[in-house]
Amino acid sequence: MELTEVPTSIPDKGVSVKVAAAGVCHSDLHVLEGEVIPPPEGFILGHEVSGWVVEFGPVVKTLTASLRGIPSSCLG
Repeated sequence: MELTEVPTSIPDKGVSVKVAAAGVCHSDLHVLEGEVIPPPEGFILGHEVSGWVVEFGPVVKTLTASLRGIPSSCLG
């Protein structure tokens, strides 16, 4: 594992989030080790993200920029 900055892009749907923190659970480590599925190229561990919503895609109409917790199910 390594800490790496990744390029960002303007969202066409959803939001861009500047991540403050993310949890890594044991299931993530199973994926990292290839025990469940082979990790795809560029796989990023973590879920239960908190951070700042910094940019919105054109379809987003109900959110405002703020500090939020984001369920992992929303991170597609």
